[in-house]
Amino acid sequence: MTKTTYIIAGDIGGTNSRFSLHLPGKSESLLVHIYSNEETVKDAPTYHHVTLKPYLEKCLAEVEDWKAMGEDELLSQVQIVAFLSPAGA
Repeated sequence: MTKTTYIIAGDIGGTNSRFSLHLPGKSESLLVHIYSNEETVKDAPTYHHVTLKPYLEKCLAEVEDWKAMGEDELLSQVQIVAFLSPAGA
C-alpha cells in the first residue's frame, strides 16, 4: 500500500510557534496554526514536542482527508515529513 506524504513546516520561535500542513507539489496549506509558546508550555520541560503534538491533533480534527480516515487508518496510510526551524537556528 502506498502512503500519502504530507509535509509539516514549522517555525518554533521564542514567543510563538507556527505550523503549516502541505501536500507535496501543492501551493496552498491545508492547515496553518500559530501557538503562543507561553500558553502552550507552562509546565512542560521543552516546547518542541508540546507544540507539535497539539498541531497534529488539530490536523486530525480539522483536515477533511484526515477526519475521513480516523486515527488508526491515518497511521497506516499517511507518512509525515516535518521541517522544523527552532529559535536561534
